[in-house]
Amino acid sequence: MKNERPPMSSLSCQNPDCQDHQKTNWSNLTIRKTYGHDQIRYLRCQTCGLEFSERKNTMLWNTKISESRAVQIADCLSDKNSLKGTVRIAKANKSTVKRLRREIGKQAKKVHNALVKNVNAKVVEFDERYGFAGSKDHAVWEGTAIDPISKLTISLCVGNRDEFMAQRLMEDVQQRLKDPNDLLAISDGFISYQTNFAEIYGRKYSSQNKQGKKNTIIRIPRGVAHAVVKKEYKGKRMVAVNTLIAHGTKKRVLKGLKRMGDFKINTSAVERSNLTNRSMNAYQVRKSAAFARSVEARHSLAWWVTTVLNFSRISRVLRVKLEQAVGRRVYQQRTPAMAAGIADHVWGTLELLRFVIPRNGG
Repeated sequence: MKNERPPMSSLSCQNPDCQDHQKTNWSNLTIRKTYGHDQIRYLRCQTCGLEFSERKNTMLWNTKISESRAVQIADCLSDKNSLKGTVRIAKANKSTVKRLRREIGKQAKKVHNALVKNVNAKVVEFDERYGFAGSKDHAVWEGTAIDPISKLTISLCVGNRDEFMAQRLMEDVQQRLKDPNDLLAISDGFISYQTNFAEIYGRKYSSQNKQGKKNTIIRIPRGVAHAVVKKEYKGKRMVAVNTLIAHGTKKRVLKGLKRMGDFKINTSAVERSNLTNRSMNAYQVRKSAAFARSVEARHSLAWWVTTVLNFSRISRVLRVKLEQAVGRRVYQQRTPAMAAGIADHVWGTLELLRFVIPRNGG
């Protein structure tokens, strides 16, 4: 891998009290010195006088591992390799891989929190998938919310499959949407989605009856609706799929389905995303001995794979035809983040690891 440093125009002062804090394309930074195998730049801000490493507030800050080795380990972890498999491929120490896995997971979550916001999604699909941690008796669930049009994973919650997970997931989606009052939510038959949807997206009104008793009424705005896909099983075999409109009007549901290009209520986009995730995450493989030994490992890999899917993995269904062909290239390949308008190019693994987390972000 070529040792190319990020352009100076992409860097900014890391002093929150500086007037040029987080301002890129500025001329206030100069190179004080370079150090290490990767020729890391030690910078000085001419405005406030702060000296700092260009790695400050990134995953690679205060680590001695080379960038090429960090990228190799990160790529192994997002390509369905277990801890021991990554150790063998990267020829690294087991404790080094475990530490990097933990730090990569933290970095991925911070990147997601810093960039995935003000999402212009009108339809969101909710679902959960499970894996194990510690033993085959301890299931750890990943609740996900996905825009079926851009394929962007808007929200991720890791933990137990309970009412609290559904509540966190729906509240997080509400905070990340550009317009939460224009939304069709589609979920499976997990009852907690239905109870929480009314509480989170509904509007509360106070009324008084003839006896003077005050009641609280929750009304669903016209712009939002919630549809449910219920699967019926006989043993382990699915025998029927039923759909219903839990909240909102049929007109609003049909409007959302038209945006998706569908005619029936379904969760096909999030189900397909679950399959892709299981093909990348060793701890999500259904029949495998490579289950996580700790809940922390499940959290770390869940966030890393989700961020790689959003920013680094192109999807064939998202490509758009170029107005003018560039050589033999007719289409522009896009990632979910590009389709959602929060990225303008395909991010590399090193770019994700180098991303500077804002002091007030993540």
